[in-house]
This record gives sequence, C-alpha cells and structure tokens, in this order.
Amino acid sequence: MSLTSPISTLSNISSPSSFYTAKATSPPGAGDVTNISSPDEAPVKLSYRDARQVPHELKEHCQIHLEERLFGSAIQLLDTLLSASSARKDSAIRKPAFVPPPAQISLLSTLAIHPSHTSCSKEPGELQISSHALQYLRNLCATVGPVNAKLRAAFEFQGGSLRSARRGGLGHDGGDHGPDEDRIDGKFANELGIWSSAPDFWVTLGWAFHCSAAHPHRWRYWKAWLECILEIMEADWDERYRLDMERHESRGGGSEREFPSLEDSILMMYVGSLRRERKNPLREILRALLAFADGTTVDGAVYKEVFGSETLTPSKNKRKRTQTLDLEHGQFGDYLDDDDVFSSSQPEDPPTPTKPGPRRRGRPNKEDDCVSPATSPALAESVQIRLRLFSLLSAACFYLPNPFAPLDEFYDKFATSVRGLPLDMFSLFIASHTTPLENEAYISLLRHIIDKLLPTHPDPRSVDPDTDDKNGVSIEILECCFLPYAANKIFAEDNAKLSLVLEHMVRFLWMHTDMEYSTGLRKAVEAGIQARNEKTRSKKNGRAKSVDPAEKWARQVLDNSSQNLQIILDMMEVSDCVEVC
Repeated sequence: MSLTSPISTLSNISSPSSFYTAKATSPPGAGDVTNISSPDEAPVKLSYRDARQVPHELKEHCQIHLEERLFGSAIQLLDTLLSASSARKDSAIRKPAFVPPPAQISLLSTLAIHPSHTSCSKEPGELQISSHALQYLRNLCATVGPVNAKLRAAFEFQGGSLRSARRGGLGHDGGDHGPDEDRIDGKFANELGIWSSAPDFWVTLGWAFHCSAAHPHRWRYWKAWLECILEIMEADWDERYRLDMERHESRGGGSEREFPSLEDSILMMYVGSLRRERKNPLREILRALLAFADGTTVDGAVYKEVFGSETLTPSKNKRKRTQTLDLEHGQFGDYLDDDDVFSSSQPEDPPTPTKPGPRRRGRPNKEDDCVSPATSPALAESVQIRLRLFSLLSAACFYLPNPFAPLDEFYDKFATSVRGLPLDMFSLFIASHTTPLENEAYISLLRHIIDKLLPTHPDPRSVDPDTDDKNGVSIEILECCFLPYAANKIFAEDNAKLSLVLEHMVRFLWMHTDMEYSTGLRKAVEAGIQARNEKTRSKKNGRAKSVDPAEKWARQVLDNSSQNLQIILDMMEVSDCVEVC
C-alpha cells in the first residue's frame, strides 16, 4: 500500500481537475498508481453552448435599466434571454445563448457584494438584487462557460485607478476592445465598482478574510461572492485546459505540451497583476491565502476596506427622513441619496492594527460584533476557500512553464505557514473529512507539514525509496519514519499538531487505500503516543507555576488525538477480522 503525492506524479494525470476539485473522478491509471479506488465511469465532459451578443436593441434596453438603477428589471431581462436560448435541451441543434457585454457582467458582480445591496441595504428588494446577480453569474458560467462569456474581461481589476469607464469588448481573449457604446454610466459601474475600488484580487481576498475574522456581518456576503468567483475561476481553468489539450492533439500530440490558453486564464491574470506591480507573487499570494487565519488583525494595515465605510451597519434607531415622492416637482424622496455613504471608494482611516498577544480562552471581547476570532464560525468557514485557492494555484505551478513558484516550493512555504497557525485553525486546515483537496495533494501537504514538526528521524528514502521518490506514503514509511516520534519541540501545542496530522493521515489512508492492520503499526502508534506524552511531561515538570490555559488546551487535544489513533487501529483490526471471517 502506498499513496503518492502530486509533486511527482502529476505528469501521469491527464486532467487538472485532480489538483483542486473533488467533483471529478480520477483519470484512468491514477488508481493503479495510488491504490485509490475510483469509479468505473470516466469524468463527464461539460458541454457549453456557444455565445452570441445580446441583440442591439435589447442590449440598449438592459443598459438603460442599469443606468437608471432598475437593477432587478435588468437582471430579469438578461436571465430571460439566457434561459430562452437554452430551453430546448433535447434539440439536435443547440442554439447559441445570448450573453451581455463584459461591462454589464462587471456591474452585476459589483451589485452582488456592494454594501448598499448587502449589509447596508435599506430595502429587502436590494438584498434580492444581490442574490439574483450572483445566481445569474452562476447560470451564465454553467450555460456558456467563462471563456465564451468573456468573464476574464468582466473580472479584470483596474488597479485602483478609478477609471470613469469600462470597455465592454473582448479583452485579452479576443485581442480587441469593444465600442464605447457599451460603457455604462453610474457610480456602481465605475468608481464604486469592486473592480475599481480594489487594487487587485489578492488585496480583495485579504480584506474578505479580514471580515471573516473581525466583521462576520460582512463575511456572509464576501463568502458567497468569493465562492461564486472561485467556481468561475475553476471552470475557466478547466475549460482552457480542455482547449489547450484539443489544440495539442490536433497538432499530432507528443510529449511536449504548451498551454497558451491557461496562460490567459482568470487566475493567471490575477497572478500577472502582481508581476506588473513589481511585487513578489509568491509572497503576496501566501500572505493573502493565510491573511488573518491566526485570528489577529495584525494585517489590517495591508488589507483595508474595499468599499468606503463598508463595515458600518444601518442604525436601527435612526430617525426616518421625510420621503416625499413628487416626480413632477423634482422631489425624489431619498431615491438619489443611496450613494451618500459610499460616495468615495477610499475607506476611512483604518483602526490601528492590533498586535497579536497571548491567546486567552474564556469570554470573548465585546468589541466589534464577533466572538474570539480564533474560534469564530466565520473564520472557520474561510478555510475551505483558502484550500480551494491553494489547489488551483498548485495546478498553475505544475502546468505552466513560468509560474509564480515551483510546485514543491509552493507546497513547502504553504505548509510552513499552516504549521504556525493556532491549534484550532491548524486542525481545520488538515482535517481529512472536510478537505477539498484531491487525495494526492492532501497527502503531499501532510507530508510537508510533518517534515516541519518532526525532529531528526529516519529518511523515508532509505526505508521505501520507490514511494518516497513519488513523495508518497507507505506503511513502512509510517511505521519507521513518522508514527513513533514526538515533535521537535517540548510544547504541547507542537506535539498536538503532530498527533493530529498523523491521526488524519492514518484515517485517510485507511479510508482510501488498501491499508491493513498490523502489529507493527500498533507498536509504532503506541510508541509515538508515549514519546509525545513524555516530551510534554518534561516541560510540565520543569515549571514551578501552573500550566497556562493554552497549554492545558493543547494537552487536551493531544490526549484526544492519541485516543483517536488507538480507536482507528481498533477499527482496522476489527474490520480485517470480519473480512477474514
């Protein structure tokens, strides 16, 4: 039994989906390499419809709705056009779907997250507009695909330049810009738009994660927006990979493959923006991926509000203003006042970033509107998005000739950052039952984290060179190199982290491979439990004072993880006995 990692075996995998999505099955042959069972059926190939521009009159009609802020009517019209073209699914000839210009799509993506239509909305209808805009973006991507819909042009950040207009043409995908007639007037389409308010994707990502740690009332909307954009980025990558492979096969195949379409993906557009700004892409990406994951706001000076006064909430005790509506005499009530709070895309002066102090457990701070960030549900929800982005970025590191970093270096630095997280967040990153990572990527990440936690130990290459060459894990490597040891530090937190990684690795291998129980495995697990207990006990005996709450909590996690390891072995033993009988 062995399980390999993607760092050495990705060349044997025919689809990038095996990096970052669990929705697709393993490609033919992958099960033989890793001993991971896979369905007999091949992955279902998504078939997108061709796209055509919305007819001129209807496009102008929709543009007028958007400029007059009749957003609900505009979204309903666009959704009707999209649905009408795909209503007859049983037709032998699939008609192209009507797609709006990128400028209109860009505006809808702003409406999906802007405070005036989410956390600071004044009317229930404004919240519905946000929800309907997100749903339309998903429907558009599922119907024609992100490439045909030219979502790359629609989702391009303007670098905080606050351009007064957005061109609605083909962008990089078509090599041309659209006519000026596609430009939309209005603040939401220009200076208040997300693509103008934020300098780049990574700053936007960092601020969204800040909301997960400190502003959960905003995070609920950022979470939905990020999940939608991430789904589109993943679909864009898959579709471009397919186009590159079709191009490769049409030229006769061969061992050398080029991926020009992947180079033009939405993901690489965001990576390229860092290069254009003369920033270190790897450093900026890792900083954004793990921003505020430790529950502190020390990065608050780097990741500021995307929209001005974004974290404010409508006052419940605010005196209602007189709302006289008399169009003939120019009295519009408060219809034109909605932008007052958001008239500037520059945020207010941010609060002084807090320095990370000792983590205390007990009553949460009453400051802001969240509980202790390290354990808040909002911060925990961000882990899935962080890992999905990590997987997508790892695909770029493998397939492209000049990525932002070599694949092994990216895994190594990401593992180093995860290893330093607080214990509760660390456990969420390495949990086997919730990970969005593919099997090989998950095991590879665990191996890198283990290397950061273990002291000097037998080299896996000398124990099982074939598996180690593939950066994989076998029973021999587990028994001789990983399981019997304590962490390289005497702190209970480090030993608890090591125990958690080993626990999830053993459980994962048992669930996904042909791993069997053995007395050698039992001895290795028990030796490791004893070694970790003795190492943390020596620290306790060396202190005259009582153990602080964080250390006490880490010891409890260590004890629970040790018990879980023994329970897993008991279940393996019983399962093997049942199969024999």
